[in-house]
Amino acid sequence: MKYILWFAAATIIALGSATDAEAQVAVIANPSVTESSLDANTLLSIYMLNKRSWNDGSRIVVFDLKDDLPSKSKFYGYLGKSPKAMKQTWLRLKLTGEAQPPRTAGTEESMAAMVASTPGAIGYCDASKAGGNVKVLIKLN
Repeated sequence: MKYILWFAAATIIALGSATDAEAQVAVIANPSVTESSLDANTLLSIYMLNKRSWNDGSRIVVFDLKDDLPSKSKFYGYLGKSPKAMKQTWLRLKLTGEAQPPRTAGTEESMAAMVASTPGAIGYCDASKAGGNVKVLIKLN
Protein backbone atom coordinates (compact mmCIF):
# COMPACT_ATOMS: atom_id res chain seq x y z
CA MET A 1 0.00 0.00 0.00
CA LYS A 2 2.86 2.35 0.88
CA TYR A 3 4.35 1.90 -2.61
CA ILE A 4 1.04 2.64 -4.31
CA LEU A 5 0.70 5.92 -2.41
CA TRP A 6 4.34 6.83 -3.18
CA PHE A 7 3.81 6.04 -6.89
CA ALA A 8 0.59 8.10 -7.00
CA ALA A 9 2.30 11.08 -5.35
CA ALA A 10 5.28 10.84 -7.72
CA THR A 11 2.95 10.68 -10.73
CA ILE A 12 1.03 13.77 -9.60
CA ILE A 13 4.27 15.71 -9.09
CA ALA A 14 5.60 14.62 -12.48
CA LEU A 15 2.38 15.62 -14.24
CA GLY A 16 2.41 19.01 -12.53
CA SER A 17 5.99 19.61 -13.68
CA ALA A 18 5.16 18.57 -17.24
CA THR A 19 2.24 21.00 -17.29
CA ASP A 20 4.50 23.87 -16.18
CA ALA A 21 7.14 23.01 -18.77
CA GLU A 22 4.55 22.85 -21.54
CA ALA A 23 2.67 26.01 -20.61
CA GLN A 24 2.08 28.42 -23.46
CA VAL A 25 3.53 31.88 -23.40
CA ALA A 26 1.48 34.66 -24.95
CA VAL A 27 2.96 37.79 -26.47
CA ILE A 28 0.35 40.36 -25.54
CA ALA A 29 -0.43 43.91 -26.58
CA ASN A 30 -2.74 46.68 -25.53
CA PRO A 31 -6.02 46.56 -27.51
CA SER A 32 -5.05 49.92 -29.10
CA VAL A 33 -2.29 48.17 -31.09
CA THR A 34 -3.49 47.75 -34.66
CA GLU A 35 -1.28 44.76 -35.50
CA SER A 36 -2.99 41.41 -35.16
CA SER A 37 0.20 39.31 -35.21
CA LEU A 38 4.00 39.65 -35.30
CA ASP A 39 6.81 37.57 -36.72
CA ALA A 40 9.87 36.64 -34.67
CA ASN A 41 12.14 39.17 -36.39
CA THR A 42 9.78 42.08 -35.70
CA LEU A 43 9.37 40.98 -32.09
CA LEU A 44 13.15 40.81 -31.68
CA SER A 45 13.52 44.26 -33.21
CA ILE A 46 10.95 45.60 -30.73
CA TYR A 47 12.72 44.04 -27.73
CA MET A 48 16.15 45.16 -28.99
CA LEU A 49 14.55 48.65 -28.96
CA ASN A 50 15.26 49.15 -32.67
CA LYS A 51 11.59 49.30 -33.70
CA ARG A 52 9.97 52.00 -31.60
CA SER A 53 6.63 52.61 -33.29
CA TRP A 54 3.79 50.46 -34.55
CA ASN A 55 2.86 50.46 -38.23
CA ASP A 56 0.24 53.17 -37.56
CA GLY A 57 2.94 55.45 -36.11
CA SER A 58 1.97 55.09 -32.45
CA ARG A 59 4.74 54.60 -29.89
CA ILE A 60 5.63 51.08 -28.69
CA VAL A 61 5.90 50.70 -24.91
CA VAL A 62 7.90 47.56 -24.08
CA PHE A 63 7.39 45.59 -20.86
CA ASP A 64 9.60 42.86 -19.40
CA LEU A 65 9.28 40.56 -16.39
CA LYS A 66 11.60 41.22 -13.44
CA ASP A 67 11.85 37.66 -12.20
CA ASP A 68 13.32 34.65 -13.92
CA LEU A 69 10.06 32.80 -14.54
CA PRO A 70 9.56 29.89 -16.98
CA SER A 71 7.66 32.20 -19.34
CA LYS A 72 10.61 34.63 -19.43
CA SER A 73 13.02 31.84 -20.35
CA LYS A 74 10.67 30.54 -23.04
CA PHE A 75 10.10 34.05 -24.45
CA TYR A 76 13.79 34.88 -24.73
CA GLY A 77 14.51 31.41 -26.09
CA TYR A 78 12.04 32.19 -28.89
CA LEU A 79 13.94 35.41 -29.59
CA GLY A 80 17.24 33.53 -29.60
CA LYS A 81 18.62 35.75 -26.83
CA SER A 82 19.33 35.35 -23.15
CA PRO A 83 17.85 37.75 -20.59
CA LYS A 84 21.44 38.71 -19.66
CA ALA A 85 22.32 39.62 -23.27
CA MET A 86 19.16 41.70 -23.54
CA LYS A 87 19.96 43.57 -20.31
CA GLN A 88 23.43 44.35 -21.66
CA THR A 89 21.88 45.74 -24.86
CA TRP A 90 19.42 47.87 -22.88
CA LEU A 91 22.17 49.16 -20.58
CA ARG A 92 24.30 50.19 -23.57
CA LEU A 93 21.35 52.00 -25.15
CA LYS A 94 20.56 53.74 -21.86
CA LEU A 95 24.17 54.83 -21.31
CA THR A 96 24.44 56.23 -24.83
CA GLY A 97 21.11 58.02 -24.44
CA GLU A 98 19.55 56.13 -27.35
CA ALA A 99 16.70 54.45 -25.47
CA GLN A 100 15.32 53.56 -22.06
CA PRO A 101 15.10 49.91 -20.97
CA PRO A 102 11.66 48.28 -20.94
CA ARG A 103 9.37 48.91 -18.02
CA THR A 104 9.28 45.94 -15.67
CA ALA A 105 6.48 43.94 -14.12
CA GLY A 106 6.96 41.85 -11.00
CA THR A 107 4.43 39.16 -11.84
CA GLU A 108 2.71 37.82 -14.92
CA GLU A 109 -0.62 39.10 -13.62
CA SER A 110 0.81 42.60 -13.23
CA MET A 111 2.36 42.33 -16.71
CA ALA A 112 -1.07 41.64 -18.21
CA ALA A 113 -2.63 44.50 -16.21
CA MET A 114 0.12 46.98 -17.15
CA VAL A 115 -0.08 46.08 -20.85
CA ALA A 116 -3.88 46.32 -20.74
CA SER A 117 -3.75 49.81 -19.25
CA THR A 118 -0.92 51.28 -21.38
CA PRO A 119 -1.70 52.34 -24.96
CA GLY A 120 0.83 50.91 -27.43
CA ALA A 121 2.17 48.40 -24.90
CA ILE A 122 3.63 44.97 -25.60
CA GLY A 123 4.69 42.25 -23.17
CA TYR A 124 4.50 38.53 -22.53
CA CYS A 125 3.15 36.18 -19.89
CA ASP A 126 1.85 32.69 -19.37
CA ALA A 127 -1.11 32.41 -21.76
CA SER A 128 -3.42 31.45 -18.89
CA LYS A 129 -2.72 34.83 -17.25
CA ALA A 130 -3.30 36.97 -20.36
CA GLY A 131 -6.99 37.63 -19.69
CA GLY A 132 -9.51 39.30 -21.96
CA ASN A 133 -8.21 42.85 -21.56
CA VAL A 134 -5.21 42.35 -23.86
CA LYS A 135 -4.67 41.32 -27.47
CA VAL A 136 -2.70 38.10 -28.01
CA LEU A 137 -0.27 38.56 -30.92
CA ILE A 138 1.67 35.27 -30.66
CA LYS A 139 1.32 32.05 -28.66
CA LEU A 140 4.58 30.21 -28.05
CA ASN A 141 4.33 26.49 -27.37
